[in-house]
Amino acid sequence: MPQGLLAGTFAVGLVAAGTVFGAGTASAENALIFGGARGPGIPWDQITNKVGRGYYPNANRRIVEYPAGMVYGRLPDKLWPGNDISTDSVGDSVDIGARNLKTALQGSPGQTVVVGNSEGALVLSEALARLSQDPGARAPEGVSFTLFGPPQSVTPFSHSVLSSLTPGTYVPLIDYTVRGPVESQYDTTLVVGEYDFIADFPDRPDNWLALANSLVALEYLHTETSYSTREDVPPQNIFVTVNSKGATQTAYFLPTQLLPLTRPLRDLGVPNELVDQLDGVVRPMVDAGYSRNDYPGAPATGIDPVARANVEEWLRQAGTGLSELPPQQTPVSQPTIKLSRTDQENIDKAVKDVKLSPTDQANIDNAAQQVKNLFPGLG
Repeated sequence: MPQGLLAGTFAVGLVAAGTVFGAGTASAENALIFGGARGPGIPWDQITNKVGRGYYPNANRRIVEYPAGMVYGRLPDKLWPGNDISTDSVGDSVDIGARNLKTALQGSPGQTVVVGNSEGALVLSEALARLSQDPGARAPEGVSFTLFGPPQSVTPFSHSVLSSLTPGTYVPLIDYTVRGPVESQYDTTLVVGEYDFIADFPDRPDNWLALANSLVALEYLHTETSYSTREDVPPQNIFVTVNSKGATQTAYFLPTQLLPLTRPLRDLGVPNELVDQLDGVVRPMVDAGYSRNDYPGAPATGIDPVARANVEEWLRQAGTGLSELPPQQTPVSQPTIKLSRTDQENIDKAVKDVKLSPTDQANIDNAAQQVKNLFPGLG
């Protein structure tokens, strides 16, 4: 099958399944904001006031209160009775937040978007699951949800740390039980930062460099994702799907320019030129921890020999105990699909006989172009 026809046929299947590609737009008169975890030393009000402004700059904002407990919850009470750092558990916080969300939504007139960041996004995920089964839930018209750095989410680009666990798994540390996928009646937007441990967990966690990089990313980009704008996300990193209830899910995958793993070196004053060369060596190894980078259109993993030599020399001079870098990994190639002559003729005939309206044809052409953007290796 010619590669152009392959892209077109793939696009037909996506359109038939109710999937469309696009940049998803949204406006709202009112925004209900759920911030992330609140603990000692965290400027929670300052952070929460910035959440989602880049996506909804003109909305009337209201911060919805909920416990926003830290990951450690009440553990300090067991270790150091009388301490002043214990909080509600994440599980209790999410439960209370989901109930507060329903009440706030019922009392918010007009076009309303509910926005959550980090733990606040987990509140939204829980609320969406409950509202999907609630006959008293507010009608979906004029209501949407936006989740920044969602701890429980799956997109065409990523899956979160909680979504890597089996649904029904109880996580004692945060006192939370993982939910399975839920189809919501509300339009939903997911904004995920590349390499974020919470929202973009490596699907090959045995790659220790990818895992370490994602942990460092918690400090550098997890919260900052909620300060982004739609313009920060390239078109090929936006994916819109329509579920069986007619609601859309728009995924924005925010690229990370500076590798988190080497950001501390920049902070310590190591020249950017040298760190850039180190990034060029390490990033392909980190990217190998994510299967999304396996397709042929992924950036080449070849390393400039001069850059490699410079980095190895720096490792020696810095007294790291390392004199050379690990060997380069060979990128995984996508298997070639081979069809019999009969299958090829049947597919060609089926595509030729399809009669589409001008609107459907335009949608398919757009989808085919988006597929090519996602998979540059296609013709």
